[in-house]
Amino acid sequence: VVATRTGRHTSACFSADGTRHASAWHKTVIEVRDATAGTLLATFDPAPTKKRKPEVRALVLSEDGRWAAGATGPTQVTLWDAVTGEVRAQFSKLEPPIQAIAFSQDAAELFVGTGLASEARCVSVFPAGR
Repeated sequence: VVATRTGRHTSACFSADGTRHASAWHKTVIEVRDATAGTLLATFDPAPTKKRKPEVRALVLSEDGRWAAGATGPTQVTLWDAVTGEVRAQFSKLEPPIQAIAFSQDAAELFVGTGLASEARCVSVFPAGR
């Protein structure tokens, strides 16, 4: 068990290959760690340009652990480089509330599931390539 912060987790996940895990801490930070050693690989702010931080309610790593995506608001999903923490894309105006997200096997698409409208959609993550 790796516990590095006080407060509550809002979401956690493993990469499909089992080499990394990510944790979202209540409105503060996302951490990516080596799943075996527990070594911290990356720490990043879920919304670096906002004063009011979102609660990341759904978090997913791509199969290889290279990309992270999280529901950073009731209608928004943010895509990060899980190594650098750089925001790569934001998908807004999705049907609220976002309840679940998942990468396709090749990480080219995100599956976004919502609760109230019982809607599910795929969004293209890298429409113009990586």
